[in-house]
Amino acid sequence: MCLLWILLQIGCYNPTLPSPLKPENELRSILFIGNSHTYYNGGVDQELLGLIRASEHSGFEEADRIALGGFTLANHFKNAETLRRLESRPWDLVVLQENTYEAYLHPEDLDDHIEPFFFKMFNSGAQFAFFMTWAYRDSSQMYPVLYDAYTRSSVTYYGQTIPVGEAWQTYHSGTSQVNLYDEDGVHPNPAGTFYTALLFYSYLFRENPESSGYVPETIDVELANQLKIRAWNFYLDHL
Repeated sequence: MCLLWILLQIGCYNPTLPSPLKPENELRSILFIGNSHTYYNGGVDQELLGLIRASEHSGFEEADRIALGGFTLANHFKNAETLRRLESRPWDLVVLQENTYEAYLHPEDLDDHIEPFFFKMFNSGAQFAFFMTWAYRDSSQMYPVLYDAYTRSSVTYYGQTIPVGEAWQTYHSGTSQVNLYDEDGVHPNPAGTFYTALLFYSYLFRENPESSGYVPETIDVELANQLKIRAWNFYLDHL
């Protein structure tokens, strides 16, 4: 942490994403590192890629993931395939998703699990974003712990938190009758994965996802459009 403080003081690192992303500095590649919350229903990365390719971001090249069931970030940093994927190309953005239960049980360790990735990629020019996951459906007490963990200043020094868990909490506390959870009450159903991708699109590109014509085959058009509106309104309400 001391080295990070020094780097911040001398201005070597800007922890914020460009706002908005300029055409000449547009995101072209994103790598997601996580577990089943990332890869369920074909993956947040692929839903995000569908949104990007059906929009005007013609320069975008790749969205990929290394996501293994139950993995923590500590597991990933010891995993040869994760490290190989990190080094496989100069990623513009790396998205880190901690195991939800690990972040709930040991929220104070989140920044220590993020830090090795930061220093490994420091000279690559990659930016970081953090995928705040949601509380389990029947465990609402998880939400404030997860929220505090991902919004703590020692975490956000490293990059931008995408508050997916907060958006889910807001969504389910509203009037919508559409459920985002899989039957197990832990993972996302197809609507949940798509809503998560819409939030990433809104936050990373600062652009209304209604501008993208992409609709997953697993969701009807009316629901997809409703989710696009909800994601963009959440983003605007939390600027």
